Amino acid sequence: MQAKGLGYIGFDIGGTNIRVGLGLDNGRIVGFFKEKTEANKGIAEVINKIVLLVRKITDQYSDVKIEGVGIGIAGILKPSQGIVCFSPNLPGWRNIPLVKILQKRVQLPVFIENDANLIALGEAWQGAGKDEENFVLLTLGTGVGGGIIANGKLWTGETSGAEFGHMKINPQGERCLCGRRGCLETYASATWLVKRAQKGLKAGMPSILNRYQSLTAKDIFTAAQRGDILARHLFQLAGWALGIGIANLCNILGFTTAIIGGGVSHAWEAFIGSLKYTLAHELLAVDYEEVKILKSKLNDMAGIYGACYLVKQEMKNK
Repeated sequence: MQAKGLGYIGFDIGGTNIRVGLGLDNGRIVGFFKEKTEANKGIAEVINKIVLLVRKITDQYSDVKIEGVGIGIAGILKPSQGIVCFSPNLPGWRNIPLVKILQKRVQLPVFIENDANLIALGEAWQGAGKDEENFVLLTLGTGVGGGIIANGKLWTGETSGAEFGHMKINPQGERCLCGRRGCLETYASATWLVKRAQKGLKAGMPSILNRYQSLTAKDIFTAAQRGDILARHLFQLAGWALGIGIANLCNILGFTTAIIGGGVSHAWEAFIGSLKYTLAHELLAVDYEEVKILKSKLNDMAGIYGACYLVKQEMKNK
């Protein structure tokens, strides 16, 4: 394929699909491939697929000098040690030394990071955060993930850090899948939007959502656009929770920019009003007029951009 210069291979490994792209040094993605993860077939099978995809890209883009491989995975990781401690999307993955295994097989530097952190890094490189030195990112999907860019660089703790989805919004709230009560995730994720809708319908609330056999967050957004009271209430509740969460982050960090991505962000108009109203009342350390709430520009490609940029940054520091 016609492409030259430096390149970085970026993976976004999910429970359903392994997605990979080749990012060039100028920020363009010139190659994209997708394979079924099939994590149920075992750890070795997933690793084999990663190796084959790396070889596929290196073969097809032989004129590109590939610097390394970046990999985003949901869960708890120790990036500096190259270990996947646990991933909810990959059954059986416990304390897997992924970097050590892959580097032997692909003969390239390999770096891993939490998937939400890489979404933040992608937005910093080529997305909504390109002109922002400091921002927090929230990705609203099946759960709620987060990332922090500070002074233009990804911030991480000893493990992956930035678990915004499990910030406590209401101590008396519903029990989250993590076992605690009232997490942000129980208000603003697609999973919980559906759960709350089903609970409302079961309680007898009138709603056009009764028409749907298999309810999705997208259905709830469509209903909200049509003026459905239950659907509008759920998104207003999500906005309220996000407003509190973002205010907490701005108050603690002193940041004035938040980026929101993930599938639920497509329902922007349904929750942004409630979010901004709540934010205005909850901010303390910064003025509301200074705060920017931005929508992701890279959408579902952000993780791949971020994985490529991770390699670019790591190789620059070597």
